[in-house]
Amino acid sequence: MLHSVPALVDELESTLRSNKDPLPLINSVQWGELIGWPTNLDEARRLKSRVEAVMTLLQGLHAPVRATLMALNPEATYGPGRDRAADLLPSRLHHRI
Repeated sequence: MLHSVPALVDELESTLRSNKDPLPLINSVQWGELIGWPTNLDEARRLKSRVEAVMTLLQGLHAPVRATLMALNPEATYGPGRDRAADLLPSRLHHRI
């Protein structure tokens, strides 16, 4: 299946916002055949902004998944050599810690 980069970002964002599994979409992409790459700086900046918005959606899933994994593994604790609570914060906040 042929995808353009902007259309792929649209589909991925829509899939995530509608609480659907993005893996079928991701698995259907022929990564080497993506078309529709930005042709100028403005298009590149818009695409970068949209990709960052999708990444923010994905980062929002990180903490609940980690909390679920921690609840399923009663032996897991935070401490030296293990994941720190700061690792759960979005990267833009993490840089301020």
